[in-house]
Amino acid sequence: MVTAVKKAEDDDGLVIRFYEWAGKKSDIHLRLPAKAIGVEETDLMERPLHALQLDAGGTGVVVPTGAYEIKTLKVAFAKGN
Repeated sequence: MVTAVKKAEDDDGLVIRFYEWAGKKSDIHLRLPAKAIGVEETDLMERPLHALQLDAGGTGVVVPTGAYEIKTLKVAFAKGN
């Protein structure tokens, strides 16, 4: 369940917050906006925890998520056109 999509507090990144609602450990597959060049998991204060790997096409990411776990991701984008 996505609960927030917003501009990052400290830069031009996009923050996506969601939680697993079914009570099952899952791999969550997210499709990302165009020009995404990187994704990192952050804590709720948007402090970096670790980088996540974009898929081969650079259009998505898989996020391992525990039962009822809240996740916050920050997506970085290419600058310019």
